[in-house]
Amino acid sequence: MKKLLWIICTLALVILGGIILYLTFIFNNDYTEPFDPTERLPCLRDKNRPDDCNYRLERDPLFPKPTVSLPIYTATVELGTSYLFNIDILNIQTPNEFHMLVEPSRVLNSEEEDITPSVDKKKLQEWISYNEETFFINQNESRKEAILITVSPNTNIGEIVIFNAKVFLESGEQYGNTQKFIVTVK
Repeated sequence: MKKLLWIICTLALVILGGIILYLTFIFNNDYTEPFDPTERLPCLRDKNRPDDCNYRLERDPLFPKPTVSLPIYTATVELGTSYLFNIDILNIQTPNEFHMLVEPSRVLNSEEEDITPSVDKKKLQEWISYNEETFFINQNESRKEAILITVSPNTNIGEIVIFNAKVFLESGEQYGNTQKFIVTVK
């Protein structure tokens, strides 16, 4: 009888401990913080191999499929060379025509101080090549658009340039969120 009582008490303690652990996990996590993809895909932290993640990011079920997304948003680019970003557009509305706008947003020097007012944005705009024409996407279909950034050889090494990519409907209304991507000059 004592042995049975001891087994029941042990099971009750194990179950109680499991419930306490579960409740601690539920109430101590802040689900309002954005998900950091570098926790799940460490290759995003390795700026020398970002293409390795494209395939995994696009197919990972834990990543939601937003209407506009830029899976790889950082690149270190050498002077005079280029890097190709891809923006994904998923049309969840009726079939529609879209167009993009890509422009420089901010420039930081190697000490990460904002030097945007002293930089000629027209010269930075020359770095950007993308499809400026309108394009059609059917409902529930997606399309990838390329954004080629070619770093001018006259740029200072260590500068960080932040770009904005926006997608617009035919009506002129912005579709999805503004996507920011960062180029660090090497």
